Amino acid sequence: MLRLKCLFFVIILSINLYAIDVIVANSKINYKEIISVKKLSSANVLSVKKYCIPVTINDFEQNKYFAKHYIRKGAVICLKDIETVSYTHLRAHETREDL
Repeated sequence: MLRLKCLFFVIILSINLYAIDVIVANSKINYKEIISVKKLSSANVLSVKKYCIPVTINDFEQNKYFAKHYIRKGAVICLKDIETVSYTHLRAHETREDL
């Protein structure tokens, strides 16, 4: 019985060693919407699709991004899903209060 518990513990521990840190959408993100850090959370997954290069929370702290397409809740955010927001794009979203 002790061996079984130890084996179970080793399996659980090894799964976390090979986990990949990714950013996941907490709620839906619409096309061309500027992505807020509030709509994102960190998660660990065992694998991602081979064409997905996961972004980090650090990327979102350094730059602003908008969605290239609709992103559903729970989806892993990949570099192909987002684009850096240009200064002109940011100015277009400002209100009179921001000026």
